[in-house]
Amino acid sequence: MASCALAGGLLGGTYGLVSTPEYTATSYVVAVPTEKSDPVAALGFAQAYGRVATQLAVLGDAQVWAGVPVATLRRSVRAETSPDAPMVSVTATSDRPGRAADMADAVARALTRHADASADDTRVELRQFARATEPAEPSSPSPALTGLVGASAGGLLGGLGLLVRPAGRPGGPSGPAGPPRPPRPYRARPAPRPGRRRPRAAVTYTTELVTDAGRFAELAADWTGLYRRCAAATPFQSHAWLHSWWLSYGRPGRLRLVLARDGGDLVGAAPLMRVHRPVPALVPLGGEISDYGDVLLDDARGPEAAAALARGLSSAAATALVDLREVRPGAAAERVYDRWHGPRRRVDDSLCLELPAVPLADLVARLPSAKAQQRVRAKLRKLDALGVKSRAVLPDEVEPALHRLLELHRLQWAGRNVTAEHLRGRFREHLVRSVGAMVRAGDAVVTEFRLADEVVAVDVTLLARRLAGGYLYGAHPGLRERRADVAVMLLDACAGQVCDGERRTLSLLRGNEPYKHHWRPRPVVNRRLLLARPHTAPLLAVALGGAAARRRGKELLRRQRERTGGGGT
Repeated sequence: MASCALAGGLLGGTYGLVSTPEYTATSYVVAVPTEKSDPVAALGFAQAYGRVATQLAVLGDAQVWAGVPVATLRRSVRAETSPDAPMVSVTATSDRPGRAADMADAVARALTRHADASADDTRVELRQFARATEPAEPSSPSPALTGLVGASAGGLLGGLGLLVRPAGRPGGPSGPAGPPRPPRPYRARPAPRPGRRRPRAAVTYTTELVTDAGRFAELAADWTGLYRRCAAATPFQSHAWLHSWWLSYGRPGRLRLVLARDGGDLVGAAPLMRVHRPVPALVPLGGEISDYGDVLLDDARGPEAAAALARGLSSAAATALVDLREVRPGAAAERVYDRWHGPRRRVDDSLCLELPAVPLADLVARLPSAKAQQRVRAKLRKLDALGVKSRAVLPDEVEPALHRLLELHRLQWAGRNVTAEHLRGRFREHLVRSVGAMVRAGDAVVTEFRLADEVVAVDVTLLARRLAGGYLYGAHPGLRERRADVAVMLLDACAGQVCDGERRTLSLLRGNEPYKHHWRPRPVVNRRLLLARPHTAPLLAVALGGAAARRRGKELLRRQRERTGGGGT
């Protein structure tokens, strides 16, 4: 053991004497938020810039200022970030002190140049905080230290050799040889009893990534079957709605459908698309015109299907964040979130208001006072006195009815702050295409309201297994001039159509408008589920910073409106 320690010490000391000393220098850059950003966003972008500091795009520029090739920079430079401060340290190692400092400063300079190019989008600037100083002493270990390490290693190896040295055994130096041990007899494995089944092999799930729009269209039957088997699904996860949305709003090359199968059965599906701003992410299809986002899971398959879909999502995400917006509490996406292996966060999203799916008489009975109930009944009598009649349109009447809806919607909002997207041609095409198919499948109802022979209002109600929602309506301004309460008229028709089967909820969808609160709805906050892989954790930090900034902005706007007496809708 002593000889091993001596040999190790000699070898270690010799290595320290003959090896070339190395010098290390560090340059620092700091992320600074602009006026339209905040420190949380700066911290997130600092993490992201730390990831790209040693990538080819940055090192390609740095080689000019450092005077060394990219390969040398890639071997010699590393970048580190802090979880608490928006700072990136760039450290370079070289056999010459001056070159180490030059390389560190060159990479820091190139990184700030790249950050400046995208500062208008990120609203975060990257500035050099401290230049690298030329090191006075090498950072490599001294001969004394390498000799000490070598001696310790030699002693350790010598001790291990003593521990594993063979002990005395029969036939060895410590005793005579014993008789040989008889071989263990072979025992045949008993055959299974007649009539007893072998245990079924564990179910194995496969995942698939679909990026072709034509393939998306071919999935209609399988997708619809899965949609029917997922009780938490909302109408915005139906194939008719999603595929139509993609035809109107999708961009080539960005479709990402993650599928999970058990054999040939579709048991999970995540309808997503790839976006590049503000960070690379997979986001739900449906966009801003869809009130709920979710995935689909076969309720009969248990947690295994959710785990398989989570694995497929992780693989499809690659270098992007999975950003599931507007997830209703209890949605299938929450089961995927629970089985996600990697960084994840859940934050609040939009507010929705919900009523029970019961007839209007029961909704009236929920009102807080007899006087409020009497007012609603008086409004219903007013509608009857005017002669307003409603009827659900037939499937072949849907297209002209929807064109009339959008025309009435335009008249209704003339001179006011209308949602501009509802007036665009692509929305019209999507609405006609998707709702027409949904009416034929029993997933939507289009209701016309007539006064004499004129259609004065049209409403679209979307239906799912457990939820229905009044999506969009158009009403002629003349109804209000006749003192007809349009909200009561629409709710009366909608409640009569949705209170059947398993349906429990009549959603008033997103928005906190005062007229909705007259019915004492239950506030339900949608969730935003953010899923990352370990190497995309900086993108998660950026998304969280942006969400926090938006929340603060909305709160400041609300306070300003309260101070000026403007209220809010």
